[in-house]
Amino acid sequence: MGLLTDYFSAASDELAATALHAPGGPLRADPPFKTVETKGIEPAVTLARLATALTGDDYDTVTADPQWCRLVAEDDDEESGLFIGGVADKLTDALARADDARLPEVAAQWALAEEFWGYGDPDVLTDVLKQLVELARHATEQGERLYTWVCV
Repeated sequence: MGLLTDYFSAASDELAATALHAPGGPLRADPPFKTVETKGIEPAVTLARLATALTGDDYDTVTADPQWCRLVAEDDDEESGLFIGGVADKLTDALARADDARLPEVAAQWALAEEFWGYGDPDVLTDVLKQLVELARHATEQGERLYTWVCV
């Protein structure tokens, strides 16, 4: 199994943390969170590459944000590889305000990130990006924030 990463919205860090041990991630929590299931779109580097493609900010500026990769909850068992991280509000805002017509262009640029090892498919990433935009818009409308559930 590889890296599992689910992005979801929640009203608070405390509520997001309840998804940590949900069998199968936040989509299967009780109650379930609005979720985008992804594989390998990890929150530190790969998501930063999306932020650079979407906002035009350089990588160092994106990752210097104190909210970047903010740890919300982690499993006490270090070997479990489970944690919840917060998505920076600046990225959530950029996703929520994204121009739908630009998404294929943004995804094509994102696909060039070296972390995809040449296997970044712009069509697949466009679909993922559309789902993340929808999730960010939902979170913004509900007064929520975005989070990521990671299972290594």
